[in-house]
Amino acid sequence: IEDNILHAYNTENINNRNVCPATFTLVGQACFKLLGDRMYDWNDAKSQCMLFNSDLAWFEADQELDLVKSWLSNLILTNDIWIGGKIDYDSNNWLWDLNNTAIPVSILLKNWAPNRPLSNKKSNKMILSRTNGFLFSNEPDEKGEYLALCKKNAFIFDNSVTKLLPITQINAV
Repeated sequence: IEDNILHAYNTENINNRNVCPATFTLVGQACFKLLGDRMYDWNDAKSQCMLFNSDLAWFEADQELDLVKSWLSNLILTNDIWIGGKIDYDSNNWLWDLNNTAIPVSILLKNWAPNRPLSNKKSNKMILSRTNGFLFSNEPDEKGEYLALCKKNAFIFDNSVTKLLPITQINAV
């Protein structure tokens, strides 16, 4: 695995202490990649993210989502964006697909579009609006086609052991 990680980083990235592969952008404390080349249904979006050793975007706090929305607002977007939220109908809770953990209530309360989410069994995945940053549940199912936002954890180069180490928090360098 370590060889694959090192392969993703070139000398320039290591020397400049960049913490994301070249095709990803560091936003806050994580690496994001917008797949804006074509439209995807949810399953294809997830598969495409996995090709980059990432997953559909998840957010640990509303501050992280705010940073991503700010970053996206500087891009010219043609459509809404799949992210990794999904509903668990048994518990009626919204979860991050990556690890089936509950989406923080603060994210949901602050970011759902007015009168959302819809309460029907066809709205089962989460979309980030390109125009206002609100969260929507897809209509009618995961077959709708949108852009996709991938996320992976950031890495930092540690000179003392000459390895790239996964991190959960980036401190000022």
